[in-house]
Amino acid sequence: MKRSLLAGVVAVCLAPAAAHAAPSLVLFPTPLAPLTGVPPFPPPPTALPNFFRPTIRSSERIAVGIDDQGKVVSVKATQRLVVKRPGDYRLTVPAPATEVAGAAGTQSSPGLRQGAVLWAGFSPGNRVLAATATLDVAQSAKALPLRVVVSDGSVRLENATTTTTTTYSTKGNPKELAEVLAALRKDPQGRALGHGTYIKTTGGTRTIDVRVAAPLRIVGRIGGRDVSFVLGSEPRTILARGRPEVTLSVEPVPPALLYSAPRRPTWDQALTVSLTLARVRQYDGFLVNPDPLGPLDARYSYRTVAAPTPAPVPEPTQRDEGLAAWLIALIAAGSVAAAGGLAVLWANS
Repeated sequence: MKRSLLAGVVAVCLAPAAAHAAPSLVLFPTPLAPLTGVPPFPPPPTALPNFFRPTIRSSERIAVGIDDQGKVVSVKATQRLVVKRPGDYRLTVPAPATEVAGAAGTQSSPGLRQGAVLWAGFSPGNRVLAATATLDVAQSAKALPLRVVVSDGSVRLENATTTTTTTYSTKGNPKELAEVLAALRKDPQGRALGHGTYIKTTGGTRTIDVRVAAPLRIVGRIGGRDVSFVLGSEPRTILARGRPEVTLSVEPVPPALLYSAPRRPTWDQALTVSLTLARVRQYDGFLVNPDPLGPLDARYSYRTVAAPTPAPVPEPTQRDEGLAAWLIALIAAGSVAAAGGLAVLWANS
């Protein structure tokens, strides 16, 4: 899903964009602006507004079961929310959940509604809310960061976070851009920068399309082979014997450019870092943190599991067969009686 960052952003320029325009202020996108609608999942239409006192910290562990071809067959998300301030709270965590149960350490019990996990109660100042939700595979698999394809002799890993977004480029003040990157190094989620920060620019703006992917740190085993690397936008194939089993830990991480950017970065260099961090933040919040400015952390585990087998259809017993025959006879007798009644009615009409 392609999402434009232009709407409502270029309009905030304090001077018209032109080839030889005077210096102006332009809003620089920060990681708090998501690039696509999912993740996290959208709230259901009946969701009530969240009520709480910030801050809420969220950490998640998403367990993904895959079959011997790499197809996702199960997804369970365990989320731990820590309400850090005293007061009443009412929280909705959108999720395509089919089941939910309290997880280890929880100090309250979760509720389940169609499309959401619910929490309500009072925090004395440090309330732990932990739940494990079994997610609908068809909906949740589309939002996972890694795609696994297993074949005889190899496993192909594809970064599923890759997307293209429409934004803008300009000539920004290098000193101010360096300050933005310094702030992002301290807080890669960009909470200190908020939803935007103004940068002095010259030369106007131009529309560009940027391809963005969250780097994924992958550690684990494929077949009998240990693997450890960061997966970018390009897929990677791991060779192994037979049809290998997979056990992987996957974590979205900041891009290397965040720490290696030049002292006087260009707008495009700083923009690439910020957009990549925006994508990382999205996958750090597979399930939403009800606090929009709250810290996020998510890790995913992919493991080969046995494919679920459909529930067996019970064979009819002798009693069931006798009951079925009796019902068929009753329906047939009723049909004959109805037909006779219609014949009488037609004859007397």
